[in-house]
Amino acid sequence: MSDSQAIAPPALPAHVQLIQICAGAWVAQAVYAAAKLHLPDHLDGNARTATELAAVTGTHAPTLHCFMRTLAALLAKARFRLRQVVPMTSVVSIVEGVPA
Repeated sequence: MSDSQAIAPPALPAHVQLIQICAGAWVAQAVYAAAKLHLPDHLDGNARTATELAAVTGTHAPTLHCFMRTLAALLAKARFRLRQVVPMTSVVSIVEGVPA
């Protein structure tokens, strides 16, 4: 079957589309919070416990642990790596198909 003959997936029902829109906002807020806490900078290629991260971010360790698990669940299909953007600054970039 060629690309021109590919069958488009059926449209999702309106209530499912609404749930996806809401979930998109939740994901955006979670990524924003992670950025505000500078979590990628604190990880910087090293594994850290929630307790270690809480100490450097000034947050509550059990809550941060739940937040990190939420991020992992929300973004489970994405691939991540730390990337140098400008000198001395790193961000998390979502990269499909790049080995972690």
